[in-house]
Amino acid sequence: MVKVQKPLPKSIAPSSKTANKAANGIKKEKPGKDVNVKAKKAKAKLMEQVAQEKQLSQTKSMKKDVAKEQKNAKKNKEIIKQQKPIVSQPTAHTEKAQKAEVGKEKKKFPPTQAKSQEMVSKQTNSESKPPHTQSSKKQKNKQNKANQKPKQTQDMANKPELKSQIQAGKQQKKKKPQPKTNKVPKVPSVQFEPMPFDEEQFNKIVNLENIKKVAKALKKLVEKEVSEKKTSIFSDYRYFLNVSSYKIPNCPKRMVKLNVKHSLVDPKDDDVVIIVPDLQRGAKMDHEPTVQHYEDLFREAGVSNLKIVPFNQLRKECTTYEAKRKFANTYDYFLCDGRIVGHVVGFCGKNFQKPRTTFHAVGLTDPKTYKKEIERALKRTAYKQIQKGDLVSIPVGNHRYSIEHLAENVQMVVEQLKTLYPGGLGNIRQMNMKIDITGTSSLPLYVNLAGAPAETPNVVGSREQRMLKLKKEANDVLEQFNLSKSGEFVKLDRTQVERKRQIKQARQVLIAVDAENEETPSKKAKKDNEEEDSDNGEAAEEDEVEEAEGDDEDQDGEDDDSNDDEEDEGDDDDDDEDDE
Repeated sequence: MVKVQKPLPKSIAPSSKTANKAANGIKKEKPGKDVNVKAKKAKAKLMEQVAQEKQLSQTKSMKKDVAKEQKNAKKNKEIIKQQKPIVSQPTAHTEKAQKAEVGKEKKKFPPTQAKSQEMVSKQTNSESKPPHTQSSKKQKNKQNKANQKPKQTQDMANKPELKSQIQAGKQQKKKKPQPKTNKVPKVPSVQFEPMPFDEEQFNKIVNLENIKKVAKALKKLVEKEVSEKKTSIFSDYRYFLNVSSYKIPNCPKRMVKLNVKHSLVDPKDDDVVIIVPDLQRGAKMDHEPTVQHYEDLFREAGVSNLKIVPFNQLRKECTTYEAKRKFANTYDYFLCDGRIVGHVVGFCGKNFQKPRTTFHAVGLTDPKTYKKEIERALKRTAYKQIQKGDLVSIPVGNHRYSIEHLAENVQMVVEQLKTLYPGGLGNIRQMNMKIDITGTSSLPLYVNLAGAPAETPNVVGSREQRMLKLKKEANDVLEQFNLSKSGEFVKLDRTQVERKRQIKQARQVLIAVDAENEETPSKKAKKDNEEEDSDNGEAAEEDEVEEAEGDDEDQDGEDDDSNDDEEDEGDDDDDDEDDE
């Protein structure tokens, strides 16, 4: 019988590797030790390679230095031959001995260091040459350092603490010094607070003497500038005062009228027209009787050289835009009866909303005061105030004025600007004097270096004041009434009116408190609070209205019944008439 050996299971069968190890009697080694040994050997090799590379670079630099020294030596030889100095020449025996020494040194040093030793031997030979070939001490020190460096690097590689120092030194050498730039020194920022406006200083600057000096200098300057231009004419001109502001005011468009000490026109030389009301109204009425009537009155009052135009005549003749513009260009100054100024301005339109063509009101109610009123109206000037620009030009004089008259007019205008100009003198940034000839320059009269006003000035015109007054009166009347559910007005008692006012005041206080508190949670919370207050107020008002309605129903119950009876009787009569 042949016996068959059964295979062992996998868990019991020994592996080939373990069997081999067990047979050979080799112990299992830990892989960590081998890895550390290999890493150390690799590092040592790297350090040796780095040292060799350094030696090669040093040898190259040494070759260059030797080549330079040889060139210098040749030059020195030529110089020495010319001078014929006594020099000890080397013999053949000495040269053979030197070559034998060099061969021995090559055997001692490895191939990487052989080249450096050859360079050293060449230097020794060069030192045996004439004294003119000077070998400096610095080169000798370099050679000694080159021989010592490889030993130092090997020692340093074995010490891990010194490796970091070597690497830090290399990085410092690699960093190139940055070029110095001419940096501008930083000036410390100083914030200057502007000075507040000083009215006394303003009065010292803008006085009569300074205005005369500026006017005189301006006239000379403009004469010089006009003489250089052949086309311009320096005969008929006007003076203007240009006023610029810090902040553009919130104001309606309007014509601001100012008083002047000396009139800008002369009725004897200039054309002045006055618009008067008609004696008899009507489009078909003749205007000649009104002209004759006012001519007689002006003659008796001592007024002459005025062109009288009734309003009816103006409406008949100036029907088109071109006719109105022609009428504005034919006269130099425009007067109008104060009773019809608004109608005349509205009819004439845009052409008469300028400083030269604006209508100046005259009171023609009493014939005894005609002369005084007309003289007062002639001594006026105007400028247009708008919301767009910050510059305003005010006519102040003309070519017939002397320097004294011009200075007096400017001073009077400036005094009125203190109250009439939006924001007052604090809002005025600059004041200049100019002549209305194109291409001429202006001279400054005043420059404000103080700070601008905190808030933009707000101007309310005369028309807006009237509207606000009417609105206030209407609100006072409406406070005494409430709207019922059916949309009817119900009058309130005194107690109800007072209660309504208290609710309104409390609501305004709450709104003001919410606006002042900046740390509110959110806008939605504000709206919710306001809605609750308004709901409470409306509920209270509805209760008041219901109470008032109940009282009215009790009082008017009998009247309603009587009215119903009368309506029934009227309906019966109508039915009877229909039957017939």
